[in-house]
Amino acid sequence: MLRTLFLIFLGYLTYRMLRLFLLPMRKVDFQKKGKRIEAEEMVACNRCGTFVAQNQAISKNSRLFCSVSCSS
Repeated sequence: MLRTLFLIFLGYLTYRMLRLFLLPMRKVDFQKKGKRIEAEEMVACNRCGTFVAQNQAISKNSRLFCSVSCSS
């Protein structure tokens, strides 16, 4: 019985030590890999009012639309 409790305690300590040392490494890796995406200006469709990124909007007669179907 005492041996079982000792092994459980030893396993718990091992688990805590691994978390202590490995968790900060994972956070640093995430920060290095994470890239910021610059925000794009959003514009409203002149027909339905849906907002789309300005570079994805369809321009027709100096008006902006969200899709080909709205521009027709």
